[in-house]
Amino acid sequence: MLFIVVPDHALIRFLIEPLLQEPGIQIIVQAKPPRGARAALLRLYDFAVGTKLSHSLYLGGELTKQLRTIKGEDTVLFFAIENLKELLLMRSFIQAKKLNLWLWNPIASFRSTTSSQWRYVRRLRKEGIDAATFDPMDAQQSGLRLRNQVFRRVSPSPQNAVHFDVTFAGVDKGRLERLDYWHNALTQMGLRVHMHVVADRRKRYAVNGNLQVTHRWLGYEEYLALMQSSACLLELLQSGQHGLTLRGLEAAFLNKKLITDNPSYLDTPLYSPDRVFILGRDDVTTLPEFLRRSHLPPSPEALKPFDVTEWIKHWQN
Repeated sequence: MLFIVVPDHALIRFLIEPLLQEPGIQIIVQAKPPRGARAALLRLYDFAVGTKLSHSLYLGGELTKQLRTIKGEDTVLFFAIENLKELLLMRSFIQAKKLNLWLWNPIASFRSTTSSQWRYVRRLRKEGIDAATFDPMDAQQSGLRLRNQVFRRVSPSPQNAVHFDVTFAGVDKGRLERLDYWHNALTQMGLRVHMHVVADRRKRYAVNGNLQVTHRWLGYEEYLALMQSSACLLELLQSGQHGLTLRGLEAAFLNKKLITDNPSYLDTPLYSPDRVFILGRDDVTTLPEFLRRSHLPPSPEALKPFDVTEWIKHWQN
């Protein structure tokens, strides 16, 4: 049996939905862990007493109960659970010897220094957790396994539902200045541009430029509806990011055009010059013509390696 432990997140729930009825797979959802001083004390106490308690005070009784049902011959995949202390605490209640971790963010995004990144990977190995990443630089520098980015098939929207030429929706992550630039540049080309930029946490914003941030997060269904209503998605990589991103897969699976500063697509079956425009490589003055040009959707064979129902087979073997 493959047990997939996932955080309680709308995007991840959407992504793994096709796996709920797959034989040999069981999903365990980690409720959002508590925060603050009391939560830190509970976690510290859990580590001090180990598995002597019937359940973890920090993780909660229901999650602990589910983790204890995992047998030694089972396989575990921690999906997008990156907090090391939470991983180690869950690990202490699991009998399975085959433990895997899928990192859905570059290590540098949650471990700022090289030494901290090295200690993180070293501790995972010490605990017998085999980690993999979509980021080729992380794989090369940290010795992690490299796995494809992942998404799922979705029903396409009717063509008459398109309201925008180019859309971006996501967290700032230090990209606001570049987003503001492209918002202005694309608008000046006569394109209908929509951007929903969520503010970075604990960051102060001056009232500069035409593009403002918001503190309102979009639910994933609302986000998908917005993507469906656009002819093209805009992707600007966050600092230090490499490899294919979720935004690019969303464009491919939704059969939308993509404007991106990520040259990684050139080496994948998802690339087509009629569907993917590479900033820094393609002539920006041809963007309006690129958006008007018809394109073929990515073939089922091109999408297959990134489809969650195929992707998960790597972890079942």
